[in-house]
Amino acid sequence: MALQTKPADRPVVLVEDFLLPSHFKRALFHALFNVFEVPLVLCLPSAVCSLTLTGANTGIVVDIGHTETRVMPVFDHHLISSAFSFHVLGVQDALDNLAQLILSRREELVTSLAVAGNDAGDGIDTEGLVDELKVVTVNQMRGLWLQDMAFRIGAVHAQSVETTEEEVRVHK
Repeated sequence: MALQTKPADRPVVLVEDFLLPSHFKRALFHALFNVFEVPLVLCLPSAVCSLTLTGANTGIVVDIGHTETRVMPVFDHHLISSAFSFHVLGVQDALDNLAQLILSRREELVTSLAVAGNDAGDGIDTEGLVDELKVVTVNQMRGLWLQDMAFRIGAVHAQSVETTEEEVRVHK
């Protein structure tokens, strides 16, 4: 499937990672300008883009990855690179801790399931339960994040609609 447009007719927005190596960036610019002949490349740091989506221009962006977490403060759409921090902890570590917690409390879990009326006994599939809880936990986190973003986007949209109505009254 093709983009069905000439690259020379369109500017390109590049959302870049703060830690993107400069030699990779140079090679990318070379390809965009010399091979594809794009007229303009706008580089935006991913942390600024993430924050802008919330309607804010200042804040702290926490990027929790699979095995690492990055924290980048942003002030007025500018990265505060001197305060950047990188941590070798991610979602996988949280899921591993959850699995260890469930496995360490297996007896309590079996007892509570039996008390709740479930005939779990010793045949409980602990590994299956751990996997199920991981999926449920991650899906709940995503759901809460999506609800929060929808609320924020709705609030920003409502503010812009109010401003537009005020401007209409002023221009009458």
